[in-house]
Amino acid sequence: MVSEFTSKNSFGVTFQKPGLKLASSVFFNKVLKLHDTYKTKVGKNFGGNFEQVDFSDSSAAANTINNWCKNNTNKKIEKLFEPSDLDRNTMAVIANAIHFKAMWKKKFEPSRTNDMDFHGINGITQVKMMHQTGHFNYGQVNSIQAQLLELPYENGDFRMLIILPFPDATLASVDEKLKTKDLSEVLKELYSTEVDVSLPRFKIESELDLEGALKELGVIDMFRDTANLSGISSDPLFVSKVKQKAFIEVNEEGTEAAAVTGISIMLMSLPPPPERFAVDRPFIVVILHSGSSVVFQGSIVEIVN
Repeated sequence: MVSEFTSKNSFGVTFQKPGLKLASSVFFNKVLKLHDTYKTKVGKNFGGNFEQVDFSDSSAAANTINNWCKNNTNKKIEKLFEPSDLDRNTMAVIANAIHFKAMWKKKFEPSRTNDMDFHGINGITQVKMMHQTGHFNYGQVNSIQAQLLELPYENGDFRMLIILPFPDATLASVDEKLKTKDLSEVLKELYSTEVDVSLPRFKIESELDLEGALKELGVIDMFRDTANLSGISSDPLFVSKVKQKAFIEVNEEGTEAAAVTGISIMLMSLPPPPERFAVDRPFIVVILHSGSSVVFQGSIVEIVN
C-alpha cells in the first residue's frame, strides 16, 4: 500500500538516459482542430507525439492510450484509462510516461534476506528484509526529525534517498517539514560512514486521481466549462480528468520504477560500530537524478508481500 507515489516530472520533460526514459503524447479527437503553433511548440520543446483518436469508440481509444503507456513503461503500467473514462465528448488526452530501471552499485546479498516485522499504519506485517553493511551517505537530520540514507545505483547519475522518521516522529510531520526545506540543503547534512542497512523488498503500483489534489491547490478554472485553453484549439475546451499511475519495485538487484564512496583510513583504536538504519516502519523514498532533482517520490505506509 502506498499513500502517495508520483512521478515528479510532468508533460514538459522528455529525454532518455541510461536507466531512465520519459515520453509524452497527445491523443486528440478526430473532430478537434489543434492550432499548428501548439503542435509545433509541443513537438519542438517537449518531443511530444500526436495521435488522432476516435473517442466515440471508447474501447478502441482506451486500448490505443493504454498500449502507448505499456510500451513506454516496459509493460509495468498496462492500463491508465478504462473505456468508461472516455466518450465522444472527450476532445484530448495528454499523457506522460516515465520508466526507470537501475541496478544497485552495491547489491544486497539474497542469502541475507529474511522475514522481519514491518510496523505499518494498520499493524505489524512480515516482510522480506534485505541486509547489507557498507559505506553510504547517511545522517540524522534533526530539522526534519528523520534519518536519511542514500543508496547509489550503478549509473552514478542516480541514487535512492530513504527518509526514515525518528521513532517519536510521524511520517506526516516529517513530510510537512520537508515541504519547507530546500532538499539540496538537507542533503548537505549527510556524510559518508559505515551503515548497517535493513531495507524491505517491495513492489507497488498506485493510481492517483489528481483532480481533487489540484483543486485543493487552487487549480480550479481549467476544470470548468469556462476554462481558457484557447492556446490549444479554438474549440471550447476544459479538463475533465487528471489521472496518474506509478510503479516501483525494489529488490536485492536494484530498482525498477530509477556516487562516490569515500573510505577514510586513520591510525586509531577500534573503529566505531556502524550506524544502524533499519527500515521497519513507514518511510519516504525518493529517487534522485544528479544533484537533488527528484524523479520519483513516495510515502510507503504498508507493505504486502
